[in-house]
Amino acid sequence: MEASIAYRSRPASKSQFGFHTIPNLVELEEWERNRLIEIGPLAISILKKSMAIVANAVKSPRTGMDWLVKIIFGSIPPNQRNLAYDLTCAAEECLPLHFFRADVLGNGQIAELQCPGSGWGYTFALEEHYGIEPSQVIEAIRRFTKGRKASWWLHDLNHEPSVRHLEHACNKNGIDLKVYNAAEFDPDSVELMIKRPPLPELIATEKGQQLLRRWMNGKVELDLLPTMVPETKYLMCLLYHPQTMGYFTDEERQLAPPTYFITSADQILKPKEGYREQSIENIFLHYRKGFIVKYGGAKKELRGGCHAVYNLGAKSMKFAARKTLLKRALADHESGESWILQRFIDTQRKIVWDKQGTERMRYPMFRVEYYVSENGNPSIVQTTATFRSDWKVHARSDARLGLCK
Repeated sequence: MEASIAYRSRPASKSQFGFHTIPNLVELEEWERNRLIEIGPLAISILKKSMAIVANAVKSPRTGMDWLVKIIFGSIPPNQRNLAYDLTCAAEECLPLHFFRADVLGNGQIAELQCPGSGWGYTFALEEHYGIEPSQVIEAIRRFTKGRKASWWLHDLNHEPSVRHLEHACNKNGIDLKVYNAAEFDPDSVELMIKRPPLPELIATEKGQQLLRRWMNGKVELDLLPTMVPETKYLMCLLYHPQTMGYFTDEERQLAPPTYFITSADQILKPKEGYREQSIENIFLHYRKGFIVKYGGAKKELRGGCHAVYNLGAKSMKFAARKTLLKRALADHESGESWILQRFIDTQRKIVWDKQGTERMRYPMFRVEYYVSENGNPSIVQTTATFRSDWKVHARSDARLGLCK
């Protein structure tokens, strides 16, 4: 890899990746490796059940689940919500996806699921960096396309260098993948979409609406399916909400830390076993350690890059900032979207930090990229890891990234 593939907006380093790397592959412990394998089918089951829950809420508005419909579709333009409802119901019986990503914390629980998950171009570049051949990313795309022409609608030009690099490698390896920007994309000329814009942006454009109608008519295959369910961060909340938690098994519920919709200041939660119940307001303003707050919707300016993810226990989160954040979360809930509160997992891991062999304790985030075969069985494509000195999920300048084995 000769040219830079760095994210164009504020890269974390001046390297060709745009981020710092660790010197060697991360050697996973046996329990970690087994856990990542276990997560695959559990995640698929959660996705399927969640899609059914939301589709049923759309089809049966008198079941007392109208609050969920309001939140799930809060990022969709109001004049396009009927189309979004139809798409969700049409997607209910479909296999959820071919590609998805689980963001796994140091204790083996997941912070969130992303479908298909960003960063596939960067993962391929890391494979090159560590000399991994053949590329598992390329082989997964080959299994998906099966010799067909595949299209990628590039919606974030900041990712273009890494996506173009992946496109070139696919073409070089006999995979007919073409990346289009919005001006180039023709919705009537594609039959297989390997990546599309998020649904709120897609459904708001004429080209996007054409593509979605073609999908409903069975003329194009989309990965991922055109439903809002996996495009928000609300999935983990369904595991713990009293109206939806009964749909999931104990094993599925334990996949994620306790995660809740933030609905009101006097909403009561139990911070930890052995502790007395606390209101949301009290957690924000006083009992703040041990919680992460993040925007759960799909608005472009908030959903990516951890622009709206906060550690309430961080020293930088002063009282005034927490009070403002609570006010913002409650206002957004009233307007149709929700923020979520998730238990902070305070687990660090020893990692070889530099070429000198320096070992340091860091917070890990394992991004496990899965491929789902036609029979519904998931397999791990690659696992990238991010290590930081303080908890955060994005590759800031104090982070190191690498691949696991």
